[in-house]
Amino acid sequence: MPEYSDFVKKVTAGKIDPVYNILISDGYFFNKAGELLKEKIFGSAKNNENFFQRYGDETNADEIVDLCKNFSSLFTTHKIVLVKKCEKLWKNIDVLKEYSKNPDPDTTLLLGFDKEILVEKKLFDKKAEKELKFYDFTDMPDEQYRQWIKDLVSQNGCSIEESAIDELINTVPRYFDLVSTEISKICNYFEFESAEPKVITSAIILKFTGYDAEYSPYDLMSAIIKNDHRRALDILNNLLNVSRINELYLLSTISGYYMDMLASGKNFDSAGKNELYTKFKIWGERLKFIQSHYKYIKNKDFSTAFGKLMETDVKLKSSQIEPAVLMTTLVQELTNI
Repeated sequence: MPEYSDFVKKVTAGKIDPVYNILISDGYFFNKAGELLKEKIFGSAKNNENFFQRYGDETNADEIVDLCKNFSSLFTTHKIVLVKKCEKLWKNIDVLKEYSKNPDPDTTLLLGFDKEILVEKKLFDKKAEKELKFYDFTDMPDEQYRQWIKDLVSQNGCSIEESAIDELINTVPRYFDLVSTEISKICNYFEFESAEPKVITSAIILKFTGYDAEYSPYDLMSAIIKNDHRRALDILNNLLNVSRINELYLLSTISGYYMDMLASGKNFDSAGKNELYTKFKIWGERLKFIQSHYKYIKNKDFSTAFGKLMETDVKLKSSQIEPAVLMTTLVQELTNI
């Protein structure tokens, strides 16, 4: 399946298709695709004269087709229509398929589908892949991802050590919007520190993940597992409003703890210390968490917990509800399990 880099090569070479069906995990590369098309077609990525952006939960397939066929500006004949949250339009996907067979020659239509939602609802299969000819903007090869991080850091006027890239990859979930935001925040750090040269180190990455603050995700998980509602909410408030930890990053960390707890098995408490550290040494600090909280863990309903985690993940990426509100609801629900 072609990726974002393939899209860039074709558009840069002037080979522009009338319709693009794109699988996305967030809006970063989808927005970049729109900017690239504006640059190529209008001469500037800032030209919004004939650029239309819509959302699948605020429109319908017929309106999108009507927009593609009409409403051109007086200043240019060509227009670009970018539609996000197209998974919301799936029940009328045949309308968009039919348009793709005979598209307006003066319109470029980009349809963005959340890949995780399509997979979760079992809508993404071989038939859909063949008919819609998707581009996949959700991931990239590891080496390409590392280079993307370096380039992004360089664009922000800094450089980054290889060990710091490793730390960033290990601590921040691979959502491009999130990583881009974190890199911008880290690079802005130098505006106040006046450091020269502006080199991002592992220590700086750790500083911005919030682990040097009063509380850590470890403390939050401890309160959740012990069903300590008040303490869990106090710690969550500190992490979000004082440490400024990103909600998606925190959700990923919580999910990691639950995966480790599930993987620990029923006989965890009967294993010897040497056996534990040999078998689970890659867990690092997580092993200490399992050991010290095992009596609370072994009676937990993991099925319900993972259901709440997955539901929150979807809402964080698609809902209009404030992320902090969603995380508060999640923590309240997890402390009741």
